[in-house]
Amino acid sequence: MKRIAFILIGSVALLVQAAQRPMTQAQRRDWFKNLTPAEREKIELEALRKTGGVVEIEGKGTVYVYNCQDAIKDESLRERLKMLEYATHIKYVIERGTYPAKGFPSLPNGVPTAIWVVDNPELPQSLIQMEGPWGVVNVAALKADKPSEEVLVARFKKEFTRVAIYTFGGLNSSSKHSPVHVARDLKELDALTGQNITMDYFQGINRTLKDLGLVPGKKMSYRAACAHGLAPAPTNEFQKAVWEQVKAEKERGPTNPITIPPPNAKK
Repeated sequence: MKRIAFILIGSVALLVQAAQRPMTQAQRRDWFKNLTPAEREKIELEALRKTGGVVEIEGKGTVYVYNCQDAIKDESLRERLKMLEYATHIKYVIERGTYPAKGFPSLPNGVPTAIWVVDNPELPQSLIQMEGPWGVVNVAALKADKPSEEVLVARFKKEFTRVAIYTFGGLNSSSKHSPVHVARDLKELDALTGQNITMDYFQGINRTLKDLGLVPGKKMSYRAACAHGLAPAPTNEFQKAVWEQVKAEKERGPTNPITIPPPNAKK
């Protein structure tokens, strides 16, 4: 009897825990679907009393994209803007524009930031001015090897997203003491408190430098350098002795491991 009572108590406890566990979104949707119209109305009215309902507050400001080319169709560009609007809840507008024949673009009065999409073989694949802040996506570089339309559109979408992230400060440091923040003029540059590379950038910088074939230097003992195969040729008797010792230790291998006697115990 005691065992049965224990099992019943445990089962009740599990049921209570399950009842207290919050429902998933799918479970909540199925639960609401099975309610009667009167029950649904009662729940909706209670939610309105508690929350006041849902209102949409209109955003402020507009980001302009100046389209200066015809290789990428408008629907691909509009698709990118929908992505940005979904991510940032800011309004984006495409306007037909022109790119200056010489020099670089400048933001029109009242436009806080913009991206130019151009088709100019004299320009690089992308341009970013953090001080603008503005960016340029150059379709001419993306189609230099005459890709299919499908490949070109995929390239454009990725490059546009990359330029947008850089232009709109998406790679700003998470540290307020970093110089990597958008500074639109000299006054804002003077206001930045940091001058050095902050921790949140070390990993990305090291990965990029490694991909470029650049290997960071290391400080270690000559013995450790020999063990890792990084040591230069010995230049003195001490290094030569260490080099010979490490070489001998490696040649012994795992079948004849090095044994180190334990330190003398203190009496």
